[in-house]
Amino acid sequence: MHLSLRTCLTFAAAGAVLILVALLVSTLLVVPDRSEKLFARFVVDPVPQSVRVFDSEYVPGREWRAFFHIQLLPQDFPAILRAKQYKRLEDNSTGYRAFLETTYQHFRKRLPGEVALPSYEIYELWSDSEGTVSYLISNREHSELFVFSVRQ
Repeated sequence: MHLSLRTCLTFAAAGAVLILVALLVSTLLVVPDRSEKLFARFVVDPVPQSVRVFDSEYVPGREWRAFFHIQLLPQDFPAILRAKQYKRLEDNSTGYRAFLETTYQHFRKRLPGEVALPSYEIYELWSDSEGTVSYLISNREHSELFVFSVRQ
């Protein structure tokens, strides 16, 4: 039996596609979602049951950064604030302006277009011993939260 070059290439392409699909499926089945573990590491541990991570990003390295977009029940919000002693930034304070000039510029592409900062509350946490700063941006109802953490 003699196969044409075209038939051989078709079989090879189909085989490559099957291998890629198999790798993708095995990766999705084997690798757990790390977003909740990262949220526990950077924000609060244990993670409240109502927390649902919709988007996250972690860029490791000496100057790492992490981002989370979550939804939660409002009654779980105070536990998150207490966990690491986040402090609210007042509008036009030095900390608020510093956030807008630095961290916000870096992460704003991660925010949905409808997020208008004046209608959100901003909380800050500095850790001099770790060289990190974290910001929580919450809607007024405390049911949606964006978290930005950066090691500088």
